[in-house]
Amino acid sequence: MMKYILGIIILYVLISLDWNGIFQRKDKIKDFIPGTYVFFYKNDMSTISDTLTITKMKDNSFTVRKKGFEHYLNPAYQIFDRHDSAFYGAFYDVSKKILIDQSAFPLFSFDPDKNCLHYDSSEFKKIEK
Repeated sequence: MMKYILGIIILYVLISLDWNGIFQRKDKIKDFIPGTYVFFYKNDMSTISDTLTITKMKDNSFTVRKKGFEHYLNPAYQIFDRHDSAFYGAFYDVSKKILIDQSAFPLFSFDPDKNCLHYDSSEFKKIEK
């Protein structure tokens, strides 16, 4: 009888742990992806700021909204300020742990420990989930 009760208790504990996600294999990168990321760069001629907002749609599908702004600081080169925006779909490659833009195929890689996203040669900092 005691073995039976002990078996039920152990089974209950294992089920409880599984429901809390202890035994589930979470994808740390995939869970980190949704959010808003910013990039800022300044030199003698201009300042550049870009914002990426990534939203999870379902499974491995995401949307990416990119907004960019470039302001020229040197009056001799100040032809115009540049504003751009784009909205496109992307999918998460589970094996490579990267997000692939479906329009032009640039790759987004992520580093949750440093709270950043790498896009081309730029590093974007995550500012909100």
